[in-house]
Amino acid sequence: MSQGCPGHDNPVMPERYVEVMDRIEAVLSRHRALSATASRQEIDDLYTDACAMILTIEGERMEVDRSLTEVLHEASEHPEAVRRSRDLAQRRVALDGELASLRSIAAGLSTASEWMRDPASAEVSQLAK
Repeated sequence: MSQGCPGHDNPVMPERYVEVMDRIEAVLSRHRALSATASRQEIDDLYTDACAMILTIEGERMEVDRSLTEVLHEASEHPEAVRRSRDLAQRRVALDGELASLRSIAAGLSTASEWMRDPASAEVSQLAK
């Protein structure tokens, strides 16, 4: 993941993102194979981790936006400024994709968690959407 993140200055975040996504995929794979269902605690932990990653990525997106605004405000035609603005714009697009994916996953985990607590309430909340 970190190789595909131009302009990214924090190598810890992509590792954490990949770790959370791998854990989510492991639970989903296990569930698809019907070898074991996830426990309520496991779903809650994954939901918490997904939400934490959403906040982390949103924070990084704000940093990228600030940096991009600074670079564009300088309005330099210098090749390094052009390259930096391109890298930041590409990183912004990548972050938006990561956020969309995580938000979708978090919504599913939230529904699964609600269902495990009270199946009737989960059905009602899904109907309301």
